[in-house]
Amino acid sequence: MSFTHLVLLGALVSAGAGIAVLAIVRLVTGRRPGGFEVLAAVAASGAVALVQFLMVEDGFSKLHVAYLWLFVTLPVIGAGVLVASVIASWRPRRWGAVAGAALVALAAVGLYASYIEPRWLRTERVALDVAAVADGDEIRIGVLADLQTNDIGRYEEAAIDRLVAEEPDLILVAGDYFQSDGPDFEAALPELRALLGRLEAPGGVFLTEGDVDSPERMAFMTDGLDNLRWLDEEVVSTEVRDHTVHIGGVSVRYRSAEAQATMDELARRSGRGDLRILLSHRPDAAFHVEAGDVDLVVAGHTHGGQVQLPFLGPPIKLSNVSRTVAAGGLHEIDGVPIYLSTGVGLERATAPQVRFLTRPSIGIVTLT
Repeated sequence: MSFTHLVLLGALVSAGAGIAVLAIVRLVTGRRPGGFEVLAAVAASGAVALVQFLMVEDGFSKLHVAYLWLFVTLPVIGAGVLVASVIASWRPRRWGAVAGAALVALAAVGLYASYIEPRWLRTERVALDVAAVADGDEIRIGVLADLQTNDIGRYEEAAIDRLVAEEPDLILVAGDYFQSDGPDFEAALPELRALLGRLEAPGGVFLTEGDVDSPERMAFMTDGLDNLRWLDEEVVSTEVRDHTVHIGGVSVRYRSAEAQATMDELARRSGRGDLRILLSHRPDAAFHVEAGDVDLVVAGHTHGGQVQLPFLGPPIKLSNVSRTVAAGGLHEIDGVPIYLSTGVGLERATAPQVRFLTRPSIGIVTLT
């Protein structure tokens, strides 16, 4: 049984505990479900879910348990309350019916976050004024980050097609390509290479390593594909619309001496009309360059938080950047412009595979 099936079973067990409380109260006291009884059922289910929460070890697993309690367990309890309406002697009282309907409504949020928003891809367009670009000129950068799939299909193909159709001058890919174990990666490698091989731009396509990648995987994905250039702690230059663009690529080990040497070298690359771009999976690399050292940092990693809450932003960002920056888009960190993609895919493995108020995206950054 997979972890996903196991935690789903646990969510149904929690729901069973809540419904059992309602039944016991009715049989022992004769009270039909009211607001208090529904609250007791929610508390009982929460106690069972808490045991499950404490039994799993990693943070993503705990989030999965909590997510299913909110959007599976509670709606099942609410449905149980409303179904009881067909039996006159079990018909819920007014506040019990209201509470039951409210719990059922949570299912709609869960369905949206699980099945609609994760594949509701958008194109994010931002513009940045750069001194090196003359008035009336522009350079369009396509950004792809966090494909992070475990099964290449129509959605991933559509993301590549959408980016290529924008006809950017160059494409930057900020890591996290395929999240699964070795045998799955080996089986998917031909499709993954074919997918990435469709990326093309006049100024080139440049990739960096992400958290779910490794140097070995990066080599397997890019070797023999002349249109792709994996930047492994190095700086390269390309020509775009009469401009020389220097691109420094650092891996997730952005604190390493090799990464710092790459960033220092990028800072030294200067010339009239030249542009300097730092490509990093993690946005925290922006803390290691000074204002004026680069024209733009391009990163991914946070997925925009994958879930955002009104007025708060992403509760979880897995980065030291602010919540505002982690939410994605074009920002500044200590005077350093950064474009942080919300990504195309999702955190896999034991994490709940959801998005809420954080649509996936490909990015078009126009330097003007």
